[in-house]
Amino acid sequence: KEDAAAEESTALQDTTLISDILQDFRAAKAEKKEAVQMRLVFKKRMFRDTDENVTEAMFISLSYLQAKHDYLGGNYPVGKEDAVQLAAFQIQAEEGATLGQGALDALAPAMARFVPRTILQQ
Repeated sequence: KEDAAAEESTALQDTTLISDILQDFRAAKAEKKEAVQMRLVFKKRMFRDTDENVTEAMFISLSYLQAKHDYLGGNYPVGKEDAVQLAAFQIQAEEGATLGQGALDALAPAMARFVPRTILQQ
């Protein structure tokens, strides 16, 4: 049986209207008897040559969040050693020194926020 929490995603064409997608969401929810959770996620196609020169704070912040989401979703290949090192950097950046100072019980549930699903499942 596949993981129920797995996300299904669909890339939209440039001509697709958001209002049409929202209407499709409403229709799908109305058809289903059980609870259906749907969300609309905007993702920008990244172009390194042109995006590296952008210094706008909001662009940088949204690009970071998109990269983090894609990384944790397993869209970027990474080995265990690199995943551990990246998780340590992320923990230090987001939590400072506080997360690792207490009981290790607090660290285990936080791993899903810092380590890709593909690595956690191994």
